[in-house]
Amino acid sequence: QSCIEFLTSNLPEARLLRSRFTIYVVPMLNPDGVINGHYRCSNSGQDLNRMWADPDKTKHPCIWHIRDLVRILSSQGLHFFCDFHGHSVK
Repeated sequence: QSCIEFLTSNLPEARLLRSRFTIYVVPMLNPDGVINGHYRCSNSGQDLNRMWADPDKTKHPCIWHIRDLVRILSSQGLHFFCDFHGHSVK
């Protein structure tokens, strides 16, 4: 949340970043699992953090699609990719 607040702020550094780069923010990749208390695993019981190398489009659609997006952006000159992990308490 703090990162997004910074990136959308009027601070000079944030404005400079926005003027020089296209920034993509991807929402939570495991909403079905997290809503049921599975922070690393999907509802199918698979650890999505271990599926990045070879995701299955049917079994791991969120990982498959974001990986495809990163592949496309990489071919267009992707400069930086950051995966934030955060867990909140109930």
